[in-house]
Amino acid sequence: MINRIYTTMDIEDLLDLVLRVANGKDDLRKGAVGFHGYGFVFKDFKHSNESYVVTSKSSRVCGMGAYLGITEKALQLDKIKSLEELVRYSDKYDCLFGGALKTLLPTLEFGGDEDLFDVWMFVRTPDGKQFPATFYYGPSGTSLGGWSLEAYNKVFLEEFSRVINCSPFDFSKDQKEGLIEALECALKKISVSDFYGVYHHDSGNALMGVKVGVPFIIELGYEYDETDINFYLEEVDYYKDGFNEVYKGLRKMG
Repeated sequence: MINRIYTTMDIEDLLDLVLRVANGKDDLRKGAVGFHGYGFVFKDFKHSNESYVVTSKSSRVCGMGAYLGITEKALQLDKIKSLEELVRYSDKYDCLFGGALKTLLPTLEFGGDEDLFDVWMFVRTPDGKQFPATFYYGPSGTSLGGWSLEAYNKVFLEEFSRVINCSPFDFSKDQKEGLIEALECALKKISVSDFYGVYHHDSGNALMGVKVGVPFIIELGYEYDETDINFYLEEVDYYKDGFNEVYKGLRKMG
């Protein structure tokens, strides 16, 4: 368990922290982790009092996780044999990102209208680019969000806008892929905590989360109550135990 440090972080401290984690010195207690020259500082904007932690007016930059590259694939539907080919893997495994965020940000709340999780980040790249961004699970699945260069002065205070030197919207395809890979790998370094939330979408509601390391998505339909949620969480336990028994059996056979 990480002993989280809850202190107000000024801009100078933020810049120092993101540089340190980019150089390989993770500080999970401050919600900061890096990977191969990239640094990421995560903030739960609903429980932050820093003036620069703002998510309003951000837009989707690109998909991540299971939905990485889905836009490009959708433009070639004539080459797709099944809709399953549009995603990299079952999107339930993207709940593991939520579990990592729960470890970093224990106050983080999950669930809502087309919103499973949503966090603010400050990012530094190996070549010194630094900018704010958002990481969230919404209508298009797990996604990276951000602002254009023109929008920074309209959204952030001037003293913070001065330290931003680029926008992820201006990244090339290769730069975006490098950033996404680094972010995914950085989060995979973190132990996964249990969580669940009800994700409201056009077709009803879905119970999503992680329990004892097992990611799950269970459709609840349009109506549900706490009894339904407790029942399905117990069902996750049942399947988790069954999976572990099968896994142990395979290990013995091997």
